[in-house]
Amino acid sequence: MTAEQYEGFVERAIREYADDKARTGQVREADALEQSRAEFQQLLPDGLASPGQVLFTAYDGADAVGLLWLGLPDERRATAWVYDVWVEPAARDKGYGRSIMVAGERELLSRGIEELGLNVFGDNARARHLYESLGYRVTAQQMSKRLIGDSGEQL
Repeated sequence: MTAEQYEGFVERAIREYADDKARTGQVREADALEQSRAEFQQLLPDGLASPGQVLFTAYDGADAVGLLWLGLPDERRATAWVYDVWVEPAARDKGYGRSIMVAGERELLSRGIEELGLNVFGDNARARHLYESLGYRVTAQQMSKRLIGDSGEQL
């Protein structure tokens, strides 16, 4: 990933992550963008040069079609971690997501890393299907329920 690509990536990814967290109720909408920025700053304090983080741009010929952000194992986590896999909207449904993930797995194996984990938002059926088809399995699951007040009480 180039510095120019990184700037576009980080702004888009911060916004999308904030939207996902607010949409799924993990954080209040008013706090989502600030929290997302703080998490990115913690993980990528030095941008592309941040230790333990690798960011790739995926190409088809000369055309950039997507990206992959991987965190390498460290003292907090024994596995590598997918922080983001993203495909350009015009390039979706053409197998690039699968190819990007497989390329990332191969890169990790070449570094001697044998396990890769990720989180996926529960309402993202497309991503869940991709990960399941690649052999990822559920290792933890969070659940929530919207509680409705007196006028339409749900129990």
